[in-house]
Amino acid sequence: MFLLVFLEIVGIAILYLSSLIEQFIPQAVAFIISVAIIWYAAHPLGHYIVARFCKVRTLFFYIGRSELRNSTSLSIVKKLASLLITLGTKLNQEDLKIVSKNKRAWIYGSGALVGIVVIALIESYALLDLRYNLITLLLGGLFFLFTLLTEIGLSTKSGDLSKMRKEIAR
Repeated sequence: MFLLVFLEIVGIAILYLSSLIEQFIPQAVAFIISVAIIWYAAHPLGHYIVARFCKVRTLFFYIGRSELRNSTSLSIVKKLASLLITLGTKLNQEDLKIVSKNKRAWIYGSGALVGIVVIALIESYALLDLRYNLITLLLGGLFFLFTLLTEIGLSTKSGDLSKMRKEIAR
């Protein structure tokens, strides 16, 4: 938990510093690095916060492999997904059993949903902050679009949104 909060703080600091950089490429690189760090740490924190709100204990966080490696028949996606290192959230199964299916669904889907919302908020901030150049804004927009399409295209088949959908369908 401490590491995730630390990563969020580092990401926010880099985001702020990126707005002070005047050169196009260095600003864009710093911006994308900050967005990636914030997004990466927000995902498990999203599960944690929603689970806690629903009175489900988080036992621990762990480093694992992406579930997206099981989501498609495209071999290139499977190969890339097998290389991805993800931060997982281990929830107390006994607590999960006693909450409603809607709460379980929100807990399962919260990582993906929080990740998308966080990127959208950062990109909105960048659009409103007149210090960001066009290259930075375009790359940030592409990062958001790629993440959104990945969640819609892959996570709905194998991942957080798939688990959410299955829980709602019960």
